[in-house]
Amino acid sequence: MRKFATILTPAIAVLGMAALTPVPAMAAAHDRDAPRYSKQVDNRGSLRSDIAQLDNRIDRAERNRSISRKEANALRRDTDDLQQLYRNYARNGLNRQEVATLSKKIDRIEWSLRSEQRDRDRHRG
Repeated sequence: MRKFATILTPAIAVLGMAALTPVPAMAAAHDRDAPRYSKQVDNRGSLRSDIAQLDNRIDRAERNRSISRKEANALRRDTDDLQQLYRNYARNGLNRQEVATLSKKIDRIEWSLRSEQRDRDRHRG
């Protein structure tokens, strides 16, 4: 019984100390003063990468000749406008409405790219 107590007592003490030690990450997750849009950084990174991927897809479609140069230039102008809008919004941080607006514009340009690739007429629209 003594052996069991000498092994168990330090183990209980270590577990008790670990349970009482505050964990900053857990404390931040429950902080009432935290920003309302806590996934703001994730949205910004995701939106930025979506815009970059869109630009790459336009370049690839032009190289593969699935869209014409004129179609690619028009889609690039739309993407450039989107990037400018993103920079304007991101200057003060993105709120939900701005994220939704940017997401819709990304979706619209993606849809335009897909439709330009499918129409095979090599003319805008």
